[in-house]
Amino acid sequence: MILFSIVILFVCLFIGTPVPVSFMAVALYGLIVGDHDPSFLIPYGASKLGAVILFSIPLFIIAGGIIERGSIGSKIVDSVQKPFARIKGGLGVILVVSCAVFGSITGSACATLSCIGSIMFPKMEKAGFSKAHTATLLANAAPLGMLIPPSGIVILYSWLSGQSVLAGFLSTVVPGIILTILFALINVYLVKDDPNVTIELPSSNPILLKEKKRCSSALPALFLPVIILGGIYGGVITTVEAASVSVVYAIVVGYFYYKELTWNAIKESLVDGATVTG
Repeated sequence: MILFSIVILFVCLFIGTPVPVSFMAVALYGLIVGDHDPSFLIPYGASKLGAVILFSIPLFIIAGGIIERGSIGSKIVDSVQKPFARIKGGLGVILVVSCAVFGSITGSACATLSCIGSIMFPKMEKAGFSKAHTATLLANAAPLGMLIPPSGIVILYSWLSGQSVLAGFLSTVVPGIILTILFALINVYLVKDDPNVTIELPSSNPILLKEKKRCSSALPALFLPVIILGGIYGGVITTVEAASVSVVYAIVVGYFYYKELTWNAIKESLVDGATVTG
């Protein structure tokens, strides 16, 4: 029965059947061959979809949309720019670290790709990085949000397998950090002999005060991953509560502190969150 179920699934996928319909075909085959009572499906499905932990997924996605539209993502980029901007290939390191930090807030590769990509792609192209190098680096770094907690994939796995969400987060955070370091090092190695890649030189104008102001303005954005991860790992708040806090905090910081978030942008974030979740 299991073998035929796998064959049915792959045949349906091979001929272009939509993925949900393909799995439904396997489920129908199991009901018919296994002589199961289909009445158990409704209460089983309702109990699964009614799990509280699932609320955290759309909330983190909404938080990512608000962060993107409230210019919080650009402040995160600014905060990691200073230590790496003056080494060759430093913009690539900034891209990777920014993806890791942004991913630790939203847990969404799509939100990370959209936000960090729109900020860093023009900068790297201006600095002489090839489009192929930038696109490849971004495509590999954006999914770091799937490893560095909170991750929607880990939440789904924990929900389906009955495992602890916190244990899932702890098991992926170290591989996520290792990948972040490896991507940054590989980026520097690939461009170290590229004559087209330039280094951001210090300005001749006194900018110390300006840099301090810029770094201090990024502090509210950097507090967000500290609040989320610190709260979860410290056992102060649950994953769902952390997701709720991330949405509220992002709205407060983007609207009242940076003053670049609009009510229309919040509405768009809610709609996009519902669409992606669906």
